[in-house]
Amino acid sequence: KLGQKLMRRRIEHAFKDGSGLPFQWDCKSCGKIHRRNLVKKARKVREEFTLKGAERNPRSDLVLFDSKDKPYVAVEIVVTHAPEDWVIETYRELGITRVEFSLNGPEDLELLANGETLKADKVDWCEMPKCECGSFFRPRVVHLVDADCWKCHSDMVIAYGTGLYNH
Repeated sequence: KLGQKLMRRRIEHAFKDGSGLPFQWDCKSCGKIHRRNLVKKARKVREEFTLKGAERNPRSDLVLFDSKDKPYVAVEIVVTHAPEDWVIETYRELGITRVEFSLNGPEDLELLANGETLKADKVDWCEMPKCECGSFFRPRVVHLVDADCWKCHSDMVIAYGTGLYNH
């Protein structure tokens, strides 16, 4: 429960001073490191909140609510056991993103309380765009090349892209 209390304090402090709460995670979906503000659209946090609206109602360590008072993030502080599969599935059904922080010792508590950027262990969300089929699009890269006109030799910039159409 100490980890839960520390995280709630951090979230409430971010609300009060408007500084945000940066966190990052190694994305299991695309393999990249994502960085976000945990409380960017949050307006309220509730501790030990029971989510309703699905077949089963999980009780989350912390739940973040948006400006319409809709829960959108469940923060789980894992000390001894991770959330069960039915809990994770219920989050998906309800459209709630799970953000999980594991505490394996005093150093993790210290990072949770005072770390500049929090390191989440699991996040059920990826910022990479997806196709309707569920596959991630390849990153789109635009290359700019300084060149000369073949006819008059004036300076020009040529742009070409990769990863534009296939995924």
